Amino acid sequence: MMEQLRIDELKTFIISLIDSGVTQTEIGKRLGYSRSQVSKFIDGGKVSDEFLAAVEKLKEEHPEHKEVTEAKKSVEDLDFILTKDAKNILGVCKATESINGFSVILGNAGTGKTETVKQFVKSSSNVVYIRCNCLMATRDILKAIGRACGTVLQANSKSEMFEELIEYLIHNPKILIFDEIDQIMPVKNINKIETIRNLHDIVKEYGNSLIMVGSLAVEHHFKKRSMNENYGQIDSRIDYVYKTQGLSEAELLNILSEFNIADSAKMEIVNLILRTTKGGIRWLTKVLNKCLDIAELEGGTITKDIVKSATTIMML
Repeated sequence: MMEQLRIDELKTFIISLIDSGVTQTEIGKRLGYSRSQVSKFIDGGKVSDEFLAAVEKLKEEHPEHKEVTEAKKSVEDLDFILTKDAKNILGVCKATESINGFSVILGNAGTGKTETVKQFVKSSSNVVYIRCNCLMATRDILKAIGRACGTVLQANSKSEMFEELIEYLIHNPKILIFDEIDQIMPVKNINKIETIRNLHDIVKEYGNSLIMVGSLAVEHHFKKRSMNENYGQIDSRIDYVYKTQGLSEAELLNILSEFNIADSAKMEIVNLILRTTKGGIRWLTKVLNKCLDIAELEGGTITKDIVKSATTIMML
């Protein structure tokens, strides 16, 4: 188990180098091995102890590794984590923007959908974010779009408000992101979601894009074709769909390496998160916060016993 943990951490380091732009050929040169040996290691093939020692030496000499002088003491100390899901979500957002398209991002609760799209919102003044809730009527949705765009709708009727928004978006194109879209999809009523779809249909040619974010259940809704719930007009217009996968074991280990955690405790957390929350980053932060609180009172290092103690009072 400890040897596998060592291999996983070294593999995560090599992958981080590749993600930063270093080629496998260059990594091989630094290690004194061929590119194919590096590729074999990444793909899970067996390598020699000498190869692993060379990777460890490279990791110790790497600038980013040397800068780590103190373990993180709080989850808040972590920067935004660019996971595989986060990269793919940001990629979908950019691709949608490039074609003035309509995309849907779906996933289990706590897999980082909201935090990632908020990062995208920060990247451009043309992106607006609307968080939906179950109390929203169509009028509330139209007003929320206006507020997010920085304008106050003057009209009184819903149809007039709709026309006012069209006029605004024709002259001020936006990327409209609707989060928690499930909240405005009540049974046998597609009026709210159809209003948003219709708005994008009209203003798309003027440079406007639409991104909806929600749970995996949304996909089921979009496939309905009953008399009262025919989502065909929406489903047929979707350009891209991305479903989050959750944190992988390697990603979890990479995050946990930032903290003062015993190896056995790392594997306890990894197995717990993968087993109970399908790689949910929200639950990982909750578990870490609780463990850090307990560890602060018991010597600073998160142990396996601390993990077990922390999770017994959590709904995992």
